[in-house]
Amino acid sequence: MALNVNAIFNRPNGYTPKVYYYSNENYETKAIDIKILPMALPLLGVLVAFLFTSTIITSRNKTEKQSFKPAAAYIATAPTPTVTQPPVERHPNLKEIVDKEIANKKGSFGIIIKNLKTEESYSLNDHQVFESASLYKLWIMALAYKQIKDGKLSEEESVSQDAGALYHTYNISSDEGDIQGGIVQFTVHDALDKMITVSDNTAALLLSDRVGFSNVKEFLKNNHFDDSSFSQPPKTTPADIAKFLETLYKGQLASEEYTTKMLTLLKNQRLNGKLPKYLPEESVVAHKTGELDTFTHDAGIILSEKGDYIVVILTKSEYPPDAVETIAQVSKAVYQYFENSP
Repeated sequence: MALNVNAIFNRPNGYTPKVYYYSNENYETKAIDIKILPMALPLLGVLVAFLFTSTIITSRNKTEKQSFKPAAAYIATAPTPTVTQPPVERHPNLKEIVDKEIANKKGSFGIIIKNLKTEESYSLNDHQVFESASLYKLWIMALAYKQIKDGKLSEEESVSQDAGALYHTYNISSDEGDIQGGIVQFTVHDALDKMITVSDNTAALLLSDRVGFSNVKEFLKNNHFDDSSFSQPPKTTPADIAKFLETLYKGQLASEEYTTKMLTLLKNQRLNGKLPKYLPEESVVAHKTGELDTFTHDAGIILSEKGDYIVVILTKSEYPPDAVETIAQVSKAVYQYFENSP
């Protein structure tokens, strides 16, 4: 069936559409017959449809390009997951351990602790001067062995004196002596043993008199125990006592033979209610105690597989039994600290 274009546009049959235009030369109006229009209309529709579809596709592609992001962009902007780490257990340090034990304790404390393997240390009032009580006996022991080494004294030599005269010489009441009166006599060897292991005062005075009062002062000076004095009463500091024990331990105070003898005496200490009190029975503690009126002290070397260490605790308290217990508790806490250290 043929398409009747004239009928569509209400034109008579045989009508030929014309296109009018102006001539460039004489501006005459001319008409061109358009005989191909019926054939061109379908093509024109296809062209319009193509252009419309192309416009839609181009617009869509442009939109997609604008909204497109590579996968990496999404990865980069993705939130980092929060990882909760378990809490790290914190071990208290040496200062915290000791401070806890002496917190709210009445009295005055001078303390030095030093690990001879790791050099870790703690100090409190290390240069505060205390009456030495029986700690001065450490100096007498060292000087006696020095004189033995130098041939000025013999371990078999007998030392004796009237106890009353001896106490008077050193301005000590008879109540402080271990013998009330009469002649007291020991060998140097036995006097050294009693002076250290049971802190016998009479034996200490006998040896002090034998080695010489002025020689004790010279011993302190030569070994740079500058805070200490062999006066009446003798005085010292935690720093000087710790220095004595460390130089003894390192063999710098005497020959190997006499260093061993001194350490053996200190290990045989029988007054063990302070530093060794709460330590395991197998613990080896080379130490010396001191008690005089309001003063109570203990100082020693604790020999341990984890590392030997020094503990020096000097105290002055209106109630010495409480200070004695504090010394024991500090010693226990320090022992556990070093044993549990990596």
